[in-house]
Amino acid sequence: TGLYFPQSLPEGYGLSYLEQKEGRHTAAYTLNGRELMFTEYDSAQSLTVPEGAESRYVALDSGLIALRTEADGVVTLTWDQEGRTLSVAFEEGDGKAVADSVKKL
Repeated sequence: TGLYFPQSLPEGYGLSYLEQKEGRHTAAYTLNGRELMFTEYDSAQSLTVPEGAESRYVALDSGLIALRTEADGVVTLTWDQEGRTLSVAFEEGDGKAVADSVKKL
């Protein structure tokens, strides 16, 4: 239902659910109790960093810059693309590879 989706996931992750509400489209993927979530917002969103979170900017392969935050064992990469905010949140693994694989469908 959104315009963007990851084209590559870590091996073994399967689609758990899709959720759409109030301008937000979320696809959740799971493997052995671990969850990886991709969220697309219909418009650009303000970014907030959770208190105590580690944060830094990372360059995506597309040349876009993502804010990487890590708090309570969850890493989130968030970036804006074509007037929308996109986000990948994961507990383990390489979320940057997933973020790099996001393409407009």
